[in-house]
Amino acid sequence: QKNWKNQIKDFDGLNEKDFLEIYKTNVVSIFQMVRACKKSLLKTNEPKIINISSIAALGLGSSIAYACSKGAVNSLSLSLARTLAPSISVNTVCPGYVETTWHGKKNEIQTKSIANAKLVPLKKSALPEDIASTIMWFVNSTHLITGETIYIDGGLHLKV
Repeated sequence: QKNWKNQIKDFDGLNEKDFLEIYKTNVVSIFQMVRACKKSLLKTNEPKIINISSIAALGLGSSIAYACSKGAVNSLSLSLARTLAPSISVNTVCPGYVETTWHGKKNEIQTKSIANAKLVPLKKSALPEDIASTIMWFVNSTHLITGETIYIDGGLHLKV
């Protein structure tokens, strides 16, 4: 399996097969999951779908394919929110930099977190718990919120 972290700005290294694989993983999988779960969701009280996207949807990220796929997730979420209303609400969470081992060892994470904090208006990076608490806010919120996209990025999206 490819290491997508190493494809930053590698336009020439990205081929159609890789692009479609990323798109299928990040976008088509959501579409298929919603199709598979719709009947079950409709049997629950105030059914909700919360999609996980990324700040990459704004043209940032590890590759053009990844950024495009996350932009498509945001668009898919809006389309699903319109299509599944009024029965199912659909919202999206877009994390920015999150302090996880995906970014390397403890010292690498700390270095990247400090660099990120210098870039963002709120001057701090997100922890996994920050993303989880936002998702739970959607889960526990009233069924009157749909079609929203929330960036959890310390305000980085304000600078793009």
